[in-house]
Parts: sequence; C-alpha cells; structure tokens
Amino acid sequence: RHHFIKTGRIEDEYSRIYGRLMDDRHVADYEVDEAIEADRAQADLNDAQEFVARIVGYLEQEGLL
Repeated sequence: RHHFIKTGRIEDEYSRIYGRLMDDRHVADYEVDEAIEADRAQADLNDAQEFVARIVGYLEQEGLL
C-alpha cells in the first residue's frame, strides 16, 4: 500500500478490493461455520480478475513484463 497506493501508482480502489478479497479468502479457508455465497464468490472472482488486469497493466507500463 505504501509504495503503490499512497504514491498514486495504483488507484486506492484496488487496495479496498485486495483487502476484501483477502477477508473473504480467510473466511472460506478458516471459518468452518461461515460460507461464502455463490453470488459473492462470483463478485470476488470478477474483482480478482480486475485486480490482476490492473497490476499486469502497471507492470507492462513500467516495462517489467
């Protein structure tokens, strides 16, 4: 976050997406009494794809890919 969001290299919305996805992953992996509903899992998948596309775009822009 410090090197990418605060510097403006990556938009703040991607930090929020990442945090929410990690929270949901934790629930799915470790919370046996809680489940992720199919519509939320689909939304998470869509957001994860958007996140990866943005990071790949950044890396290409920087000549790192």
